Parts: sequence; structure tokens; C-alpha cells
Amino acid sequence: MNKKLNRNKIILISVLIITLWTFRPYSKPNMEKVHPSLSSLETPYKDIQFSYWQDGGSVGISITDSKDKTAHACIPRPMGEEDEYKDKIYLGSSHYSDDNSYELEGYSDTKIFLTNLLRNATKQNRFIDIECVKSSRRLRDWFTLLWRRFTKDDSYQYNENF
Repeated sequence: MNKKLNRNKIILISVLIITLWTFRPYSKPNMEKVHPSLSSLETPYKDIQFSYWQDGGSVGISITDSKDKTAHACIPRPMGEEDEYKDKIYLGSSHYSDDNSYELEGYSDTKIFLTNLLRNATKQNRFIDIECVKSSRRLRDWFTLLWRRFTKDDSYQYNENF
């Protein structure tokens, strides 16, 4: 009886720890560690546009602040080259192959900043949620993605011109 009670306690505690870890709050970026072209934008943002590229899933992000200053970023996902571009971010353009784009190095919280923008946009476009999952690698985002896919969540505002 005592062994069974201990085993049940261990299972309960394990489930509780896994649940708390899975649904822990998302991290917020330290704006001092976000690239200046993005951290200098004034909130609230006037407009945020996402471009989904058919090269395997790259996502372009254009942010316009309240003073009409615009910054562009790209999270590359070219088909067949996923490992080469893993965890890379490009700034200056909405696609990494454009002449104006350059690879970002040294600003650790920029990815968190962009991933949070993606996460907030997942309700607006069904292509963005898989990129959010790839960028964040959070189990909570996988659950959200699977829930929307299997329940055929119609809260998406699908737009062909996205």
C-alpha cells in the first residue's frame, strides 16, 4: 500500500512539473539586447506585415511604428537548407536573398522579439503558426498548432495575398 501511494505521488508530481514547464510564461526580450533597428521603433506599432515566401517557409516581417519608421527582418527557412540557416535572422529586407539584407549577429534577444511578433500574428494567418513553432521550439506552441489543425479552428483570417 505504501509503495503504491509513493508511486502515485511521484507520478502526480512528475505530471505537475511537466505541465508547469510546458505552460510557463513566454520570455520577454531585453530591449537592450534587441538590434537597434528594431528596438528604436516606437510602440504601439502602426502596422506589422508578414510575408510568407514559397522557398520552403521563410517569413519576412515589416514593422512600421507610429512615426512611419519601418524596419524589415527575415527568418529564413529555405527548403533543403534548413540546417544551414537554423537560428539565423536577417535584417534590412523581408527576404534573406535581397541585396539589402544582412545576417544579424550578436543580438540574442532579437529572435525572442521577432518570435513574440509571430506568436501574436498566428491568429491572422495559418502559415505563420508553423514558423512560430520552429522559431520558439516551445511545446506550448506545438500544442496550439496541433489544436488549431485538428479542431479546424476557423479563427484564422485567411488571406491569399498575405
